[in-house]
Amino acid sequence: MKITSDIRRRAAAYPKSVRWSDEDEVFIGCIEGLCGDCDHGSDPVVVFRTLKRLAEETIAQWDAAGLTLPNPPSQTPRKSILPRSAMPRTPAKRQDTRLEVEKMKSEVGGQAGA
Repeated sequence: MKITSDIRRRAAAYPKSVRWSDEDEVFIGCIEGLCGDCDHGSDPVVVFRTLKRLAEETIAQWDAAGLTLPNPPSQTPRKSILPRSAMPRTPAKRQDTRLEVEKMKSEVGGQAGA
């Protein structure tokens, strides 16, 4: 299945979020309006990257099957991909995670025009 720039653009319209689950002790990823909670893991950066891929693959599969996608929820600008409450509790891990999130944001931002 080929992921086109049109599919990437449409996938970007669905908000993706990563949050920490105290109950499960993992980061949980969600694609709002498309497939809800759909990934989890110990690294929030990896979870977010997987969400991007899952959104693109889901849209490609729906298109191939001739299905109509649900409309993306309205988006409000967000300051952070990962809320503070989702950060690991240890200071060293928190700093490492913030650096990774900032790195991820710059990578995502750099691909937006591609």
